[in-house]
Amino acid sequence: MENITAKSAAEISISVVSHGQIDLVAALLHDIGDYCRAVPVELILTLNLEEVLPFVADSLSFPVKVVRNATIDCNAYAVIKTLDESIACFVAAPSGP
Repeated sequence: MENITAKSAAEISISVVSHGQIDLVAALLHDIGDYCRAVPVELILTLNLEEVLPFVADSLSFPVKVVRNATIDCNAYAVIKTLDESIACFVAAPSGP
């Protein structure tokens, strides 16, 4: 797992799994930055396909961790084991770009 940004301890962790939907992820990151400033959040982004990140991570107001899966077999519960927070949110997008 690579840390893209690390600014403060999060109260809420959001886990997002992308299967080629990085543009939707980028829009979500923008929305989180705009609407979630009152509570420290972190985002764990699991990329199940090779994708180029279309955003500058250092410009985000919250930490992002990126997991690049070698296989498409993604287990969201494996991400939970890495969290220290008591609140976690998993986001799923419809299949296909």
